[in-house]
Amino acid sequence: MRFYLTFTIFIFLTLIKISAQPPRLESIKKQVNSYNDSLKYEKSIKLLYEFITSTKTTNLEKSYAYIYKAHTYKYLLNYAKTLYYLDLALEEGIKSKEKDKLIQIIKAEKALVYFDIREISKADTLMKEIAATQYKDIPENIKVWLFTQEGYILMNEKKFDLAANRIDEAIKLSSKNSPEHLPVIYGKKLTLLNEMGEYDKRDSMFDVALDMAISSNQIKYQIYLYQTMHQIYEKNKDYYKAYITYRIFDSLNHYQFKPHFRSSNLDLLEKKLEEKKKENSLRKGNLLILLLLLVIAGLLVQTYFLSRLYKTYKRERDLIEKENQLISSEVKSLTKKLEENKNEALDLSQFNLTERQIQIIELIRQGKTNKEIAETLFISENTVKYHIKSIFEILNIKNRLEIK
Repeated sequence: MRFYLTFTIFIFLTLIKISAQPPRLESIKKQVNSYNDSLKYEKSIKLLYEFITSTKTTNLEKSYAYIYKAHTYKYLLNYAKTLYYLDLALEEGIKSKEKDKLIQIIKAEKALVYFDIREISKADTLMKEIAATQYKDIPENIKVWLFTQEGYILMNEKKFDLAANRIDEAIKLSSKNSPEHLPVIYGKKLTLLNEMGEYDKRDSMFDVALDMAISSNQIKYQIYLYQTMHQIYEKNKDYYKAYITYRIFDSLNHYQFKPHFRSSNLDLLEKKLEEKKKENSLRKGNLLILLLLLVIAGLLVQTYFLSRLYKTYKRERDLIEKENQLISSEVKSLTKKLEENKNEALDLSQFNLTERQIQIIELIRQGKTNKEIAETLFISENTVKYHIKSIFEILNIKNRLEIK
């Protein structure tokens, strides 16, 4: 899943290069690009919030501003917020003079999101609708990602030649309009070359794409390329290389990118901005009352959850006590039974054994190891060890040799 989820988080920068925009909106777009390139997403959100809530902002400008906001959240893997702001963009767009164009652009944006969250049928439906219009009103930079996506779908359908042609079209468009984003397109070509068995070309293209990402200091593209190669090696069962590439990917992603952490920060920022707006519209007395009500509500919620936690804890404690009493009773019974029948084979029906424990006892009697038992029952070795420990306690034995 992570392989697919990573794809479109890198493309929001190019998607916002929409032509023929009002001067004010063009300025906002450049500032958002600059902030996002520097990973200063909080500044982007604050800027867009102030722009959208301004009484001077038109429906057309709000629509594009919501698209920019959606891109920022998509970059941080928050797809729920991405789709939410695309819906707001559509609501404003249909009120503007560029209604038809914005409908097309937002449809393309949603196709990319659906592909990224593996809702392929929805993505494919929207892409076919766009293709049927000969990509009318779709900017070149968005076509790049649609072509790449189409190529990837063709690859999954084993139509490798068609897939290669489509991805090569995307590479050509990207080289012309946004060469700095070529590493992402190359990343999809790596997967295609691997499927075609052209491993030398795959490795050469990875080196080229990685050099481009490093030279442009684009850590997000380095993360994507290493994740792609990790998935490829894992699929090829080259586990050593898969481990190495994953370590690099995880290190870059954890210490440099941290998308979920940054997305949470943006959520908090938006809440703070909204609260600030409310504070400015309320009189001092009403604000104090509101804060008091919030505190009371918080205390009630806290009291409720603490009560639930206490009840849960008490219930679990009672269950543990009952279980301990049962175990103690079983141990005493077993001890007495074993003393009476030291040299006789164990009669399992006399013990409170689960079906799984009985299965494991039978396999032990067959001389199977923990690993063989785990493979036979499709469970982990740790689970087998846990069950054997419980069996020893119930049967009051010290080792598996005593299981007759």
